[in-house]
Amino acid sequence: LPAVPQRGSLVFDDPAIDRVNGSVQTPLGRAAHVELHGRLADGSSVDNPVIETALQINGGSLQDVHPVLATPFDADIRTKISGLKDFTPKPWPERFREIQAAGGHVEIVQSRIQQGEMIAISAGTLSLNANGRIEGELQMTVTGLERVIPALGIEKMLEEGVPQSTLDRVAPGVKTQDLNNLFGALDRAIPGLGKVVKQNANVGVAASINSLGSEAMLEGKKARSFPLRFVDGAVLLGPIKVGQIPPLF
Repeated sequence: LPAVPQRGSLVFDDPAIDRVNGSVQTPLGRAAHVELHGRLADGSSVDNPVIETALQINGGSLQDVHPVLATPFDADIRTKISGLKDFTPKPWPERFREIQAAGGHVEIVQSRIQQGEMIAISAGTLSLNANGRIEGELQMTVTGLERVIPALGIEKMLEEGVPQSTLDRVAPGVKTQDLNNLFGALDRAIPGLGKVVKQNANVGVAASINSLGSEAMLEGKKARSFPLRFVDGAVLLGPIKVGQIPPLF
């Protein structure tokens, strides 16, 4: 085998990843088909290589990561990865730490993800900070985003009284007492109005997100273009925190 591989490919049909806890085995990831291709980028130096990758997923789903990812999706993602100094086997946290120390990053050259009628394309650059958390920004164009909003759990959060820890994940800076006071005032003014507002929270969130960025067309459908930001591992869709990625080392 060459000391520095020039290219490599992995292909899986019906792969399944399970989490095993003692004698209990629970599904974690499923897909109908997965392909991962990688090669050294043209002109890349051996001592500071840039790796081009192409990932294709058909009918993929992930459990216990985020509700949005539990529904099957298709993905086609092309990236360039810098900061890899060697290809010797080592634990992933150690490799991620080396990439961060070398100032490496992942450039999303092209990404297309489809889930039902929702289609999203994106491009941008992501890196790791000193704490192993993701930083960066992707410019996205999305159609059918309103169909994903219910999976963010906004309505359920409001119905359960909006715990501050949950609110911090979804709407940083907003306090539980502020919302509770608002819903109480609405109910006093017009009995039942606070409940109606809670039950229509997803509509409000969708309208807020649709107000972001600019109008666009994507594959013949109306869409919105806007940035998806990653700040210290938090995933921000405009002002709304839609996820939190744990540190990678």
